[in-house]
Amino acid sequence: MKSILANFTTYVPEKSRGQIFVSATKYGLLFSSATVKILKQPATVSVYFNNNTKQMALKADGEIKFFSGKSKYVRNTSKRLKRVFEAIAGEASKKFPGKYFEDEQVVIF
Repeated sequence: MKSILANFTTYVPEKSRGQIFVSATKYGLLFSSATVKILKQPATVSVYFNNNTKQMALKADGEIKFFSGKSKYVRNTSKRLKRVFEAIAGEASKKFPGKYFEDEQVVIF
């Protein structure tokens, strides 16, 4: 006997991670909770800049303090890092979306 659900397809919900982004604020750089989660809440990160493409990348386990476990998001108050980011990005106080590359475990903004 044919199932009553034979012509249906199964709905599989996507795991919602929220938005991966970084914002430059007057207090520093703010990394979203989705960014922190996707990188698996690392205590430290490496930060890379590409002047040609105007992009910044984060990779877990570097030399810059990142996630302390006190909140869901991360605010980096380094004035130098913020200045470099703004020089590359060309704008302040804006939200920059990121993309996660699982094969290298890196987020690029």
